[in-house]
Amino acid sequence: MDWLVLVMLLAAADSDRDGVADAVEQAILEQFRPQLLISAGECDGLPAEFRSGLKEPEVAARNGTLYARVSPFTARPGEWIEVHYYHLWGRDCGKRGHDLDAEQAAVLLERVHGEWLARYWWAAAHEETLCERSNAARASWLNAEKQGARLWISRGKHASFLSRQLCSWGCGGDSCENTLPAAPAKIVNLGEKGALAEGMEWVEAGSWPLRDKLGSAFTEEILARLDREEGSRIVGRDGAMYPIQAIALAGGEAADGLGTGKQHTGQALGTATEKTGSALRKAGRSVRGFLSGKK
Repeated sequence: MDWLVLVMLLAAADSDRDGVADAVEQAILEQFRPQLLISAGECDGLPAEFRSGLKEPEVAARNGTLYARVSPFTARPGEWIEVHYYHLWGRDCGKRGHDLDAEQAAVLLERVHGEWLARYWWAAAHEETLCERSNAARASWLNAEKQGARLWISRGKHASFLSRQLCSWGCGGDSCENTLPAAPAKIVNLGEKGALAEGMEWVEAGSWPLRDKLGSAFTEEILARLDREEGSRIVGRDGAMYPIQAIALAGGEAADGLGTGKQHTGQALGTATEKTGSALRKAGRSVRGFLSGKK
């Protein structure tokens, strides 16, 4: 086969059959790779690389590998692509820790005059829990239209934030202090749901929620809210701290009673409220004691 024909065939290859050539996907993944800022005291070291060809996820090395996915985005007119970056960990070693941890960020790109430009960034923080603090911003606000955004990764819990200040706005269990940029490592393209790359069967294992994170992060509601913002503001899902998070922050240790999923709302609220009330009563007794001259 003529070498030029071979080069053309390789350039046009589309392994996941999503209409975007593999070579184009890899170039996009490299250009918009986010910079992970990880705590110097991170208990699990770095995001992990997982062994290929297994049915269940098994850590091969903690070397900062990022996994990714590129998909056409058809909800808006024009030529758009949605890119997800996954930082996967061997364990969550924060409060209520557990083995295996799948976290992500995403960027929405628009092709303008033949050039891909980032328009919106989104970072996941405690997805599908009572403490969810996922956050989004226009790429122009982050100076990340032609390059990756910076992501602050909370110590132990691995939630992703587009600013360090947001890190403390969950249920009080996140810390992004003393962070250092992780050295760039390889990026592995996962392919698409239903057309995963060879050896990536472990992605769909039931032992972690990664298989549930293969959809779109950008709803029309989120995009409309970002388009309405006049200032350079990073927004949450509803633009304000959730009441349950306010309870947790007020009660300090109340975050321990929040549970890990929204299905535990009633029980978690009861526990959090009880602990918050106890903390407030204790504080009240201390103040009264001080005012009466008692220590």
